[in-house]
Amino acid sequence: MIGDFFVGSGQIVFLPGKATDGQTPVLVGQIPSAGGSGRAKISDDNSVFPEDRVFFFYNYFDNAILVQAPSPHALDVNRYTPGFEKTFWDRQASIELRIPFANTQASDVILIGGKDEDVEFGDLELTLKFLLWKGDYFAAAAGLGFNAPTARDVRVFAENSPTPVFTIANDAFHLLALFRCALHAERTHLCPDVRRIRHRHDGQRNQAPGRAGDVGTLHDQNLLQVDVQAGIWLWREPHARYITGLAPTVEYHYTTTINNANLITVPVAADAFVLGNTANRIDIHNLTLGVEMLLGTTSTLNIAAVVPLDKPTSDNRQFDSEYFIQFNRFF
Repeated sequence: MIGDFFVGSGQIVFLPGKATDGQTPVLVGQIPSAGGSGRAKISDDNSVFPEDRVFFFYNYFDNAILVQAPSPHALDVNRYTPGFEKTFWDRQASIELRIPFANTQASDVILIGGKDEDVEFGDLELTLKFLLWKGDYFAAAAGLGFNAPTARDVRVFAENSPTPVFTIANDAFHLLALFRCALHAERTHLCPDVRRIRHRHDGQRNQAPGRAGDVGTLHDQNLLQVDVQAGIWLWREPHARYITGLAPTVEYHYTTTINNANLITVPVAADAFVLGNTANRIDIHNLTLGVEMLLGTTSTLNIAAVVPLDKPTSDNRQFDSEYFIQFNRFF
């Protein structure tokens, strides 16, 4: 799979006077998500087969994050992910580590103006994968991923204030389950991810100054994702000097929430903030068009573009477009 995914934890909405005096709630912007790495997708750049490799991939998300202060505008996200995969059990299983960081929305949110972009370190992702079956034309694998809360906490500040109005503590672990299968023919390959669930094992604590303890726990929604990739080798030449193979690919990605959103109200003096996915349920449809190049006998380079299939005004649209580069060096 090449990729398509960028979902955060929801929005920050300001309620002046707790919206009891007829004033309209104000959208502050999106909740900064795990150092801009977004919620991890275990199937991205992931083969059915356990492999020994190092990799690096780059994502560019156009208009991915809405920021309201000091004026409404959208931020682009540049995400970088180095990592490695190492096999064991006679190449029947592997362990993988990803280390994401991004130029993205700053984890410190200034309510009235201020710096809105920064380089942020994301949540580390560790994945165990097991090959279940390998035949001449069919293979299947299952995996389990873990996200560790290594990204910064989110702090929300008033203008020119050294003390945050409230803090969203990034102390949650995430579990990611994967089942993949691949159908192979002489010149084609079809790789569906038939089931993938995102479960939040623990929540992010939300704290406000002047109050004892936590004011609530913000839980990300569980997600079901289905991805299908099809491709065909147009050219294979093992003895070529540089590019030894070329295959265009097309992918369809579907993501849906499988539980309702959890909204947290943070009271601050006479006002309040609401945190969470105010749209509640989402159903995301994306299309990826790419090309895979074999470089020599030990490397691959994937270049792709992602096109959202949802309407521009829809809550399901994550970004206007995405561009992706993946490089893998195998051993």
